[in-house]
Amino acid sequence: MTTSNEPDVQTVPAAVPLRFEADRWYTPDELAAITPWSTASFAAWRCAGSGPAYTKIGRRIFYRGGDLAQFFTDRLRSSTAEQAIARPSKPFAREVRS
Repeated sequence: MTTSNEPDVQTVPAAVPLRFEADRWYTPDELAAITPWSTASFAAWRCAGSGPAYTKIGRRIFYRGGDLAQFFTDRLRSSTAEQAIARPSKPFAREVRS
């Protein structure tokens, strides 16, 4: 039996090309199916105000393809030394009383 330090090909996730139709509206469920992020990730980004722009019609959430492409393009980096995009600070979950 030969051991190898290389990971099993089946356990390494394939790179996912993120291509969105600019004028199409996507639901969080559709995005979870075509990206590596879950619907919970998109919900957390909305809550924190750090995700892509979205619109809400009634109870439904929609993301425009052009906004998604811009969001991910703005976060491209070529080095870990590059400064991250500033995120809004999170508000306190509850008021602190003295």
